[in-house]
Amino acid sequence: MVSLAQTGMRTIGAFEHLQSLGNVWHISCIAEAGQIQEVTNDDRKIADFEAIYQYIDDMEDTETFTADASMKTFLYDKDTEAEKLAADIRYGTAAFRTLRVTEGFFDAFPLQMSIKKERVQEIFRQYADDDIMPVLLGDSYRKYYRENEIFTDSGSKQYRVIGFLKKGSIYAAPFESERARALDRWMIVPLGNDRQGGGIGYVTELTSTYLITDREDLMGELVREFRKRQLMPFEYKQLTDQVRNDVSDLKNEALTMGCVMLLLLTFATTGMVSYMVRFVRKRMKEFAVHLLSGAGIRDIMLRIAMQLGVILLLSDFAVFCIFGAGSVFLCVLLFSILYGVSVSAYPLYLFRTQEIADVLRKNGSR
Repeated sequence: MVSLAQTGMRTIGAFEHLQSLGNVWHISCIAEAGQIQEVTNDDRKIADFEAIYQYIDDMEDTETFTADASMKTFLYDKDTEAEKLAADIRYGTAAFRTLRVTEGFFDAFPLQMSIKKERVQEIFRQYADDDIMPVLLGDSYRKYYRENEIFTDSGSKQYRVIGFLKKGSIYAAPFESERARALDRWMIVPLGNDRQGGGIGYVTELTSTYLITDREDLMGELVREFRKRQLMPFEYKQLTDQVRNDVSDLKNEALTMGCVMLLLLTFATTGMVSYMVRFVRKRMKEFAVHLLSGAGIRDIMLRIAMQLGVILLLSDFAVFCIFGAGSVFLCVLLFSILYGVSVSAYPLYLFRTQEIADVLRKNGSR
């Protein structure tokens, strides 16, 4: 529950930050499949696509960033211990989720990394397609790679690890199938100039590009530039309404999930309190005998509290094994303490208010 709450808060935070950037626009292709295939298979159109990229770079009063999640990095599974993190393994290769970005991506999404943002942007900006490709790895890769380590993919392309993302890093993708992506198992690499996937690569990267500008007229001019070069039809959409709807949906989902969790917690608490009250009443004579034999009240109260304490300790240990000694474990540990105190309060009060003589008299008369 704590992990879900943290993820939900990070997701909402990512969308709200994207919303705070101002007017963010997205380019989408509205052509039919046949038209897309015709244009992307025409090598003569490559110069036109390149001209579009240059046109976008030269747009005034506009900032851009690209986040293309359509490609994967393929490694030979027998050569890597990180295959558990792969999205798919087949034909002897492991496919790893890869996000290809421009340096503006790190301004739009302030991810926490083991390396300064400015340094990452500088490295990504200086990358040339024939160099060793710099790569940022999600937190799950920490156990398999070290910073500055170099590894090679199945196509003999080399990668150098420049840093790692903080655990639980998320970025918002309003117009994609996954509205938000948790990046723990992702690789982030520079977009570069090599349009992977041939002609379709241009379309994929264009539809993964976002433009930040207050001038809608510039977006209209961009669409006209597509028509002028007789490329497939594109349209632009503003993220403001989409992000607002996504934030609203996420908050509703979080509220619904929270209500369900609260309801389950209420039932669990009621059942646990009932069990402990029954435990105390059933063993009241036994406790009285122990007290007459020299046992202390604290000893009896500790025995009562341990009925719940063992369960909570086991659950905390399970959380520690899954999440480690991080913020999730600390939150769960604090919650366990508060929960244990609140649940044990009434059964312990019930025991403290009983007189030994009354307990023995009641049980002797039965």
